[in-house]
Amino acid sequence: MPFGLGQRRGHLVVDLARAAWENRDQAGLAWRCLRLGVCDECGLGPRGLRDDVLGGVHLCSLRLASLREHTCGALVPADLVDARRLSERDASALRDLGRLPRPFLRRAGDRGFTRISWDEVLALAGGALAAASPAGIGFVAGGRGLSDEALYALRKTAALLSCNNVDLCGATGGRRALAALAEATGIGASTCSLSDLFAADLVILLGCDLAARQPVALRYLAEAKRRGARILVVDDALDPALRATWPAAGVQEAVFGTRIADDFVEVRPGGTHAILGWVLQAVVNRGAVDADFVANRTQGIERLLDRLDAADSAALLERSGAGERQASWFAELVSRARRCVTVVGDRLVEGEPGAVSAVIDLHLLRGFFGREGCGVLSLAGPPSVLAARILGLEPRLLPGERALDRAHDLAEAWGSMPLSAVPGLDLEGMWTAARDGALDVLVDLGGDVLAAAKDPGRARGALSRIKLRIHAARFLSPAHLVDPGEAVLLLPLESRFEQAGGGVTTSVERRVRFSPEVPGPRLEQARPAWWIPGQLAVAARPELRAALAFEDDHQVRTEMEQVVPLLRGVASLRRAGDWVQWGGRQLHSGGFRAMPGGRARF
Repeated sequence: MPFGLGQRRGHLVVDLARAAWENRDQAGLAWRCLRLGVCDECGLGPRGLRDDVLGGVHLCSLRLASLREHTCGALVPADLVDARRLSERDASALRDLGRLPRPFLRRAGDRGFTRISWDEVLALAGGALAAASPAGIGFVAGGRGLSDEALYALRKTAALLSCNNVDLCGATGGRRALAALAEATGIGASTCSLSDLFAADLVILLGCDLAARQPVALRYLAEAKRRGARILVVDDALDPALRATWPAAGVQEAVFGTRIADDFVEVRPGGTHAILGWVLQAVVNRGAVDADFVANRTQGIERLLDRLDAADSAALLERSGAGERQASWFAELVSRARRCVTVVGDRLVEGEPGAVSAVIDLHLLRGFFGREGCGVLSLAGPPSVLAARILGLEPRLLPGERALDRAHDLAEAWGSMPLSAVPGLDLEGMWTAARDGALDVLVDLGGDVLAAAKDPGRARGALSRIKLRIHAARFLSPAHLVDPGEAVLLLPLESRFEQAGGGVTTSVERRVRFSPEVPGPRLEQARPAWWIPGQLAVAARPELRAALAFEDDHQVRTEMEQVVPLLRGVASLRRAGDWVQWGGRQLHSGGFRAMPGGRARF
């Protein structure tokens, strides 16, 4: 059917009409958010209505669906008088109530929440943080909607409180992919740019759910095909969107649609790692190894070859669930390609953690790094997962991907405050600590901690045992309504578009974009996300004021640039359209400089 009507889950025209109706009371604000703001939904990072990767207009269903979050009004405080009744609603129904307009408090035994001033918030939070040990505090950030300044401020606050219990909601899979890249190449980030898709001979998709997570990427793949790339999908099922999609790339594609996938290698669930092992063996046996690249830019090839020799080829094929003909064709495509980009998605890294390392090994064998049209592109995890890693929002890292025992590197920027070198807890570890009565305070900055939990029932029980929970958020969520151990604070959070002076956000391709402040109505008592963590800590330890009481967002970015050399240039981002791409278009075009001897590791 023309335009794909009736043949896919959503349609841009229908979504646009729905968004226009939902935001009719704030049509001007909705238009400004679309025209000025950087998209915070898919992690691809387009600005305003402009798609800088391919040109033309960037407008996707995800962005339209979330537009109401930036235009709706405040909830009625009377709605919060009965928390038990509210807890019967799901996250969507709670969001429909509107924004949190001011701070609220609920103590153990209270039926609902009561109003509280910011001075009272800081007094209560400061007392709890001062009384808690560093191991008894946890810090969690939301995976979308926060500026990079907020993530940095949260990590710095935790560090100066000698606490490494920090995490990003829903980041487990994305963190695994970036950690594998860091171990092999020295930097935990995608190695190429989205535009490299257009220069590739072969694009491999592994465990991606593009239609639901990054719908604009379908447009990029359609353009890559038009320029000559072959699209290979390796998965346990072929996404219908890869059979046929209707991208806004041209009249013919928009009307009649286009098929994205040229080849589909079907594997059983959990079989991708095995098929990659088989293909690695085949590449070696076919003599398709890039010998010069391996000899001059890598280390550890002997260990890889020993593992491949020891692996049973037939057993690998059996575990993968793929037919030999399909597997051979996969190996043939990889062996004859001159330029290849592999796109890694959530389902691969969540189900098969070691598969990303096999992808990297394959690229190293073929020399698919540091050249146009080559690289590994991770779309796994929430939009903020890359910024969180670079800014140290992980239990074993400090900003700049520093290990905890390198805290002395931060002395110039942070002063001589003692920092803990003891690895902290991720979100799942915090649930365990809370159930054991070892977590006294949880600071939740814009997260949805129940939705991010592997076992929401277990997490709900853990939440109820934490003495003080501090939830800074724009909307109510089910986690806020869990009965308090002693008390729950709800703090009103500004959106990224409301942040005075603007803010920056990092895309999957390492592009840090400035998103300007969008004019519109404001909630008087809402505060920027970068401001809240430091104020809570200063209330507990006044001696931290000079280190944590930032004057504005620009001061945060200036310090980010000082602390994280990769982010050189972010302090100069001040206007709509400004951006820097750290590492350049190709992260390792000059070699693997972050690795010992400049060599990547198999």
